[in-house]
Amino acid sequence: MVNEKYQLWCEKAVADPDLVKELESMKDDGAAISDAFYKDLEFGTGGLRGVIGAGTNRMNIYTVGKASQGLAAYVNSVKQNGKIAVAYDSRIKSELFARTAASVFAANGIKVYIYKELMPTPMLSYAVRRLGCDAGVVVTASHNPAKYNGYKAYGPDGCQLGLEAADYVLSIMNKVDIFDEVKTVDFDTAVKNGSIEFIGDDVIEDYLNCVLACRVAPEADVKSLKVIYTPLHGSGNKPVRSILRKIGVKNVTVVPEQEMPNGNFPTAPYPNPEIRQAFECALKLAETVKPDLLLATDPDCDRVGIAVNTGDDYKLLSGNDVGALLLDFVLSRRKANGTLPKKPIAVKTIVTTELCRKIAADYGCELRDITRYCDSFTICLSKGLGAPVGSLLVGSEEYIRRAIRWRKMVGGGMRQAGILAAAGLYALQNNVARLKEDHDNAAWMAEQLRAVGADVMRHDTNMLFVRVGEARATALGEYLRERGVLINASPIVRLVTHIDVNRQQLAEVVSHWQAFLNR
Repeated sequence: MVNEKYQLWCEKAVADPDLVKELESMKDDGAAISDAFYKDLEFGTGGLRGVIGAGTNRMNIYTVGKASQGLAAYVNSVKQNGKIAVAYDSRIKSELFARTAASVFAANGIKVYIYKELMPTPMLSYAVRRLGCDAGVVVTASHNPAKYNGYKAYGPDGCQLGLEAADYVLSIMNKVDIFDEVKTVDFDTAVKNGSIEFIGDDVIEDYLNCVLACRVAPEADVKSLKVIYTPLHGSGNKPVRSILRKIGVKNVTVVPEQEMPNGNFPTAPYPNPEIRQAFECALKLAETVKPDLLLATDPDCDRVGIAVNTGDDYKLLSGNDVGALLLDFVLSRRKANGTLPKKPIAVKTIVTTELCRKIAADYGCELRDITRYCDSFTICLSKGLGAPVGSLLVGSEEYIRRAIRWRKMVGGGMRQAGILAAAGLYALQNNVARLKEDHDNAAWMAEQLRAVGADVMRHDTNMLFVRVGEARATALGEYLRERGVLINASPIVRLVTHIDVNRQQLAEVVSHWQAFLNR
């Protein structure tokens, strides 16, 4: 099946020379072929995200085209003469993928509005609503490493596509032939005939004015504020500098090494503005500029990192730090200018610091938890997230008190909690995005084990369960142990992919498993 897909792509995937070269280069590499074709890139409420390259499990003009055909079918099912807005960031092939999507939409009779240059994700959401569109797409992989790209889909409200809509898109994608049933037109021809239209500067200006209108302290004097800003090679350079200028911040120094768009991210291989590594160039520049504030945005400019001058050094603020400061600022300013509601309400997520609860209480503000409809849930910090041990248990204060008591009663302790928390914080700040690799590895292994005759019962996220049977369990365990693989030799084996397991190691396990079955 995988080899058949590969041969088909060698014959038909000829529109992008880069794909032709890559397909040719993997002809003698079975592992590479399997990795590229063992499954289709998954479409969900967040759209697509994957490694750039050739194959059904990669981001390329064909997988983007297929997703766009599905989204076009959805829009046409709910609206005649529908409209879709498109944006893209600085990542490798982002503009190509955006134009590919626009061409598919236009071929399906949908009016397309596309930005004429890279733009942040929030400006795509704004364009959807401002132009009365029925959907939107922005080509980006957010703050993931350079090898990734993505396809974020939005509904008419400018928010992430809903579950029902995503399921409809996926159902169409599952039916459509990726080469022969995806409609498309020439992009330039579609621009000339008006089916594709570039979004004008007036929309950009309106967006910036809307941002200005959200200020709660327009009277604040920021002329003396000295700022260093880095777009991290992404889409934030022009709009962020424009809004800073509009609010009166005149002294802005842009990090020169990171100013221009570059999808390879040469100075920030992991372009996450919330980690200190992304600030290294800015911090070096700060030695001479001596700014009050350092700002960084990720490639699609929907995430910001902030560092402040402490006098001796620059402190990188966490998301919790910024959230607490913003909550206090908004509440204090609205109270001062008389716009605070009589019964104000704020909402916090599960990872929001409890400091916000104290801040809200000071202003008579009700702070609601987004988890108010759940009793509890747990987050594992090990395995995929890479912490040595540990889990988070989330619940009400009373629930956690009971949990701690029960933990003590059965012999558990919290004496090393500080050290574990440090590792856990690092895991949450640096390793969440890569969890997709674990899920992909598990899906690949499930497919490979099924192909060699193993009885794969279930495959969920990064876990798969293989029925071995009582008669063969011990023998399988011994056979694999002799070859350097340790498993829980039981009638049903649970396999978990995680940060310490790579695709080559999994291939070796599959090979040994096959040899055992063929004895």
